Amino acid sequence: MTEPLKLTPSVLREVAEGHGDVANLVDTAREAGGDILAAVESFGPLFHGVKAAVGDIVADRSEKLGTHAARHRLAADELHKSAHRMINTDDDQAANLRNVEQA
Repeated sequence: MTEPLKLTPSVLREVAEGHGDVANLVDTAREAGGDILAAVESFGPLFHGVKAAVGDIVADRSEKLGTHAARHRLAADELHKSAHRMINTDDDQAANLRNVEQA
């Protein structure tokens, strides 16, 4: 038998921070595209075909990494929103219970 999954706002925020960290790492990798292009530019004129191919690959890589980072940022945002909603729901339910007790 497995342990029950216990989600709390702090767990959601922690996972959200992890997604934010991943997005930042992906952005750092994406920025390395300029270094890759600069290295290839140092090749001589005989490598013009290689330069063009690497340019296309780096552009595709940049697009894909940008999409990947955006997905992680969206996940982080949604997890932060969920943590906030969970706190608000708990507060609302606690207020409702206090109202019932007072009635």
